[in-house]
Amino acid sequence: MIMIAIRFYVLFRKELFSKQKGYLDEEIVSSKIISAYGTPVKGKKSFIAKLEQAYDVLKANNIVAEGLRYKSNGKAIVTNKAKQIQKIHCSFKLAENKVLDKGPVDIYIRMLGPDGIVMSQTGDFKTTAGESLGYTVIQTVDFDGSDTNVDAVVVKGLQFAKGIYNVELYHSGQKIGAAPLDIK
Repeated sequence: MIMIAIRFYVLFRKELFSKQKGYLDEEIVSSKIISAYGTPVKGKKSFIAKLEQAYDVLKANNIVAEGLRYKSNGKAIVTNKAKQIQKIHCSFKLAENKVLDKGPVDIYIRMLGPDGIVMSQTGDFKTTAGESLGYTVIQTVDFDGSDTNVDAVVVKGLQFAKGIYNVELYHSGQKIGAAPLDIK
């Protein structure tokens, strides 16, 4: 029942969105679900809010975090040796999402050291649970609804210690992906 309702919701979302006020008419969606499938949805307003929240968050795939060093000719070489790393580079693909509005989206990237502390913290953001988390860098991406490749320099100019680092990606206060980086 829930999957049917989600498919139905996706089909009617754009039609039911008020262009002037930017809100979803929950009563219309709920009544269409009830009339189409014959059973009422319990807690229809919270159900619609959860559906919209689920579709308004991006998903990140193929997340790769790697250390880079540069040769004298400017060519970047991937390395995992602590003494050689000059920059930490992160690449990932934002999955297709036709429901999310097109335009710039902010991806908060957190680089956690082996001790679990955010490296080079530049600010804070709030998660959906209301928790305040520090981030290393914000990457603004022009998202057009299709699969989008993203490259970001996360940390540069630091001395790195040996250990396992973690890169975490957040959008709209929700974690959308993570990748480990083992520095030796």
